[in-house]
Amino acid sequence: MTKFDRVYVVGKSFRNESSDFRHLTEFRHAEYEGFGSLEDILIVQERMIRYLIQELVENCEASLHFFLSDEDFKALDLPAGQFARVTFDEAFSELYRESKDTKYHPDSVTVASFDAKAEVLLTELVGDAKPVFVTYYPLSEVAFYHAVSPTRPTRAINADLLFPGYGEVVGSGQRVFGRADYERKRDLFRLRPDDYDWYGEIRESEKNTTSHSGFGLGLERFLAAVLKLPTLVQAISFPRVHWAVRP
Repeated sequence: MTKFDRVYVVGKSFRNESSDFRHLTEFRHAEYEGFGSLEDILIVQERMIRYLIQELVENCEASLHFFLSDEDFKALDLPAGQFARVTFDEAFSELYRESKDTKYHPDSVTVASFDAKAEVLLTELVGDAKPVFVTYYPLSEVAFYHAVSPTRPTRAINADLLFPGYGEVVGSGQRVFGRADYERKRDLFRLRPDDYDWYGEIRESEKNTTSHSGFGLGLERFLAAVLKLPTLVQAISFPRVHWAVRP
């Protein structure tokens, strides 16, 4: 049987949610899955983002200047050094310290309060002009397939990458490991076994020595962040309306 240690795909994704300035019902994902820990794929993401921006700067300078001022174009030259990293709880501490807004109080942190405004503010507070990884989100508020932190059972081993002045462009996480871990998460999220047990089956053959992680880069979000577009609709390659099959 052929084995793959890394798998990539660039394709369409569909979400059953309303479109707004940061969300689309149909968008394009660049996705990666591979053996390794969350730490491993954070390194991959950082290298990927730097590579993509470098390619745009070197090969699409005229097009970039159509959208960006000279100052914004220079800001694409990301400073050297590792992207900033903060935990979800540390992020709320920073946001509350700066804004004194009670919805960011560390005692009542929730993903629902971590909106686009908060993400942008956080990149200004801790990013130092570089993207920011926010790690270890509340377990019950993220996708079921994220692994549980061994040191903090209420937190998931996952991360979002926030682009300066924009917010989330990549979502990532370490996957549940083994059938038993999957079943615990399935029951916690009250998922129907008939709908999700195939996921547990593909975990049964995994060796107990190798972690598995992945991420998804929203292409429209990445373009909107780089080009400083006010709405995600302007980054759609082939716009589609709800009442038409073709763009």
